[in-house]
Amino acid sequence: MADHRFALELVLGPAELSSVRHIARAQLDHWGWGAADDALTIVNELLTNVVDHVPGRWCSLRMRCEEATLHIQVADAWPRLPVRRPADSHSTAGRGLALIDELTGQRWRVVPGPHGGKEIHCLLGARCEDCSEVNASRRPIRNSAL
Repeated sequence: MADHRFALELVLGPAELSSVRHIARAQLDHWGWGAADDALTIVNELLTNVVDHVPGRWCSLRMRCEEATLHIQVADAWPRLPVRRPADSHSTAGRGLALIDELTGQRWRVVPGPHGGKEIHCLLGARCEDCSEVNASRRPIRNSAL
C-alpha cells in the first residue's frame, strides 16, 4: 500500500460528526483500508470528545496510511488531557479510551500540540517502526477532569 495522506481542519458540532465520518470512510475506502470500521470508531470517539469537551470545538483530523499502518491524529486547541472514567453497566459514556486501547492494541498517545493544545495519535494495523516509537514515548493519561 502506498503512502496516503488526508487532513481536515474544522469546527465541529454534533450535526457535523456524521458528515466527517462519511468523508473519512470515503477516504479509507479510496485507499483500500480493510479495517475501516475500527478506524471510524476511533475517529468518532476522538471527535465526539472534541464536541463534548473542547471550548470552541476547533480540531484537525489527519490520517496517514503507510504500508500496512494507519496513523490517525486528532489535534485541538485545549491542553487538558483525556481522562479514563470508570463506566458502569448503566452509563452511556466513559468507555472511549478503553475502546481505543482495545482497537489499537494500546498503540496510541497524547502529546502537547504546537500551539498549546494537544494531539492524540493512534495506530492501526501491522506493527512497524512507527508503532514502537509511539509506545516508547506514550504519555500516561492523567486523572484530571476533561
